[in-house]
Amino acid sequence: MKVEVVDTTLVAPSEPTPRHTLWLSNLDLAVPKTHTPLVYYYPAPPPAGDGDGDGEKEEGFFAPERLREALARALVPFYPLAGRMATGPEGRLEIDCNGEGALFVVARADFTGDEMFRDFEPSPEARRLLVPFAASGDPPCLLAMVQVTFLKCGGVAVGTGMHHVTMDGAGAIQFIRTWTTDQSLVR
Repeated sequence: MKVEVVDTTLVAPSEPTPRHTLWLSNLDLAVPKTHTPLVYYYPAPPPAGDGDGDGEKEEGFFAPERLREALARALVPFYPLAGRMATGPEGRLEIDCNGEGALFVVARADFTGDEMFRDFEPSPEARRLLVPFAASGDPPCLLAMVQVTFLKCGGVAVGTGMHHVTMDGAGAIQFIRTWTTDQSLVR
């Protein structure tokens, strides 16, 4: 199984955001300094066959440019995700809300969704192929990463890596919901 990276960009918030640092609690400092991986799989939609001739690309909802623009808008209310892990003046880790951007990767795979997700179990292989990698340890490091992978079968896998100190599970779901319900994506 192979994945070819087609494009890699940093996506900054679409509007100016506050520039400051966020102090991390002692609990934040105690958790692993890693990105939490999640993979969302979307099987290929049935052929349209409606003959409306609207000319929408085969990628439809998953058109990379639309996803990138929606991500930029979602990063406005979730602006710390566009920052970097930093070391404060006293040596304590903190989030530098600098608006540098989240990593956005577009890739193509030589395998199908059935080949990758047949067991519906987490696997190191899915993480390696479908979630972007960035060093998690020493600052500065990325806080949010997204990879949109187009599969051989027409399906799409969206892999995310959110730094563990940026949010809990509920926050991650809220961020994904904000991103994926952007009006440019919902028709």
